[in-house]
Amino acid sequence: LQRRKFVRVDTDIEVDCFLVGFQDRAIESDKRFPAVIKNISGGGVLLNTKLSIPKDTILLFELELEETLLLTVRVLRNEVDSDNSNNLGCEFIGITDEKRQKIIKYVNKLQFI
Repeated sequence: LQRRKFVRVDTDIEVDCFLVGFQDRAIESDKRFPAVIKNISGGGVLLNTKLSIPKDTILLFELELEETLLLTVRVLRNEVDSDNSNNLGCEFIGITDEKRQKIIKYVNKLQFI
């Protein structure tokens, strides 16, 4: 039984994330950290990183599909992986329908590869 609103597929896409907010407060910083998108759906991503990022942190990153998409996510959960890295379950926030459709198209294409 599929309870998710969007189909999710596994990926291995490297991105640089920027910390832009925490608990509805903006943070101005030019610091970035590397992460890997482990899976993606029209609703969000699972990011893997060496940093422990708290719930309700807002992150920004670019995702290169057919074009570069600038995406903002909110961390919903942080779970430590077997290699002591952190898996961040994130939902897209402030995403346009156009961007979401591009991600869904990408996910659908990956399902059949």
